Amino acid sequence: MKKFLIFFLLISYNSFSQCKEETRDDLWTDLIYIGCLNENADPDGKGKLIYKNDNNNIYYDGYFKDGEHHGEGTLYFSDGGKIWGTFEDGEFVKGNSYYESDGRIEKYEGGFKGNQFNYQGNGKLTKINNNKPTENDVIKKLQVDSGRFINDNLADGIRKEVWSDGTEIISIIKFDMETLEPDVVSVIRNDRNYYNIDDIDGDVEFTEIALEKKGNANEGISYLIPMKVSGTSTTIDGEWVFDTGAESFSIGKRMYERMKDEGMQFKDLNMEVQSIGVGGISNGKLIIINEITIGDYKVKNVIAKVNLDHNFSLLGMWFLIKFKEVDWSMKNNILKLYR
Repeated sequence: MKKFLIFFLLISYNSFSQCKEETRDDLWTDLIYIGCLNENADPDGKGKLIYKNDNNNIYYDGYFKDGEHHGEGTLYFSDGGKIWGTFEDGEFVKGNSYYESDGRIEKYEGGFKGNQFNYQGNGKLTKINNNKPTENDVIKKLQVDSGRFINDNLADGIRKEVWSDGTEIISIIKFDMETLEPDVVSVIRNDRNYYNIDDIDGDVEFTEIALEKKGNANEGISYLIPMKVSGTSTTIDGEWVFDTGAESFSIGKRMYERMKDEGMQFKDLNMEVQSIGVGGISNGKLIIINEITIGDYKVKNVIAKVNLDHNFSLLGMWFLIKFKEVDWSMKNNILKLYR
């Protein structure tokens, strides 16, 4: 009985979905309709639109209702792009789009608005750039927007970017109800350190570091901080110059060579960087150190610049930003770091 019922339903569905294929060339200026017609001779059911001057070139293939695109269908554009998904009363409301031009690809999946095919509602937009950057140029290779769109723009959601130099950026975007514009509220990059309490191992609220003072007011004063760099089973002792005016956290060339010679594990970000200081331009690369011991803390996942043309190791804001708070007493030569 069940087999008979299923067989009957299939026959019924096929009988209603099939129709006599008819043609009308008077509905659109440059298009010919081929497919099902209703009692008013309007496109209704499965059909397609082809160009009058090129019968092999399809503009639309899908379903109609009372002369309008309605149901599942695909639109093909002259530039090679296409959209496919769900139409309602002539408007594309949900589905996918794909465009490719000059080495760039743009594809979207989600809600749409109107016959202009604007991205609207929840969706995911992916932009890919397959072009190669010119010398000394950095280009965006990939951008992925996920969230709520308004008129083609991401209004609420997450944006992920990948650049040709290896930089990866994640931005949180929120819609500002006062300005009625999207606003970037936070940014995280793979070439920067950030405060994360889970990256700090230690039971104390803060740790105090005794700075070793070198030099004098006439010749110049510097402060040294002892730390340990660790990777899996290897640990290396080192000294860093505490530089309140430095932005980066860097490792000297000789220390980097020691890390490699002793088999220390670290992650190479394959990113070349340059910094400008009193001595001129300094070339380097970025790595992620598994763990650094300073005072009573073990700090994990520290991004550091490797100096490829000098042996100075500098401790600047790139490292200090890993902590909740930092106090420095120049009088007492004490650096206090808070977890």
